[in-house]
Amino acid sequence: MREKMSIEKMARVIFILIMIVLVIFICAKMKERYSIEDKGASDSEQTVLGSSVQDKVDVEPSASGKPNTDTNMSADEIYKAVLLGETSFRYPTDGKMETITITDVPALFDPDDSFMKIWEFAVADLNGDGEDEVILFVVGAAGDAGGKVILHQSDDKVYGYLTDNRTLVDLKIDGTFNFSDPTGVTESGIAAITNFTKEGYTVDKISYETGTYKGWDSFVVDHHSATEEEYLDVVSKQEKKQNAEWYDFNNENINTMF
Repeated sequence: MREKMSIEKMARVIFILIMIVLVIFICAKMKERYSIEDKGASDSEQTVLGSSVQDKVDVEPSASGKPNTDTNMSADEIYKAVLLGETSFRYPTDGKMETITITDVPALFDPDDSFMKIWEFAVADLNGDGEDEVILFVVGAAGDAGGKVILHQSDDKVYGYLTDNRTLVDLKIDGTFNFSDPTGVTESGIAAITNFTKEGYTVDKISYETGTYKGWDSFVVDHHSATEEEYLDVVSKQEKKQNAEWYDFNNENINTMF
């Protein structure tokens, strides 16, 4: 009888021990599970926070892959970034706005001429608003027809405008320049840019002469009809104005100017 009770007692002890071990095991598993879930929740929150912060950063990638942070840059720094190809600029063409970089400029004049390049640049206030524009002079290897590109800033963005090789000739530091028609025989004179928009710019023909291949027969000085002598006097004074300075287009000069 005693032996039977001893066996039953041992069985109960073993059963209790097994239950205790089982409870400990279950508690350990539950703790591990909650720990994993907490970690997962923490990681998810960090990812969402990182995503939300990135979404608030309003940057426009340039063609070089670097973000355009021009809203935090000075006017000179913006021009410098564009000229060095570190960020893009806007180019209106065919009724739409394209985004290009400085390396795309030569192809705007002749995409088939591998020798076309930016040779020089100048800095001048073309429209008299107290803010400078940058003018790029683009020609082929033999100095063949190219033209100029005007870079103008507006709202911390840079816009580029194409001109032909008969505009912005003999540019002066006051922004005035010589111009002529494509043939050079029907119109020639002195002009200035008076206004920029996102789509283009306005040229004011201040003093000029018109005619045919036989010669000039009509003259305008300061928007009024004039004699040939009066016109030639204005031309003489224009020639005596200080020329805008042109610099070889290279990184050293760009870094020096900006």
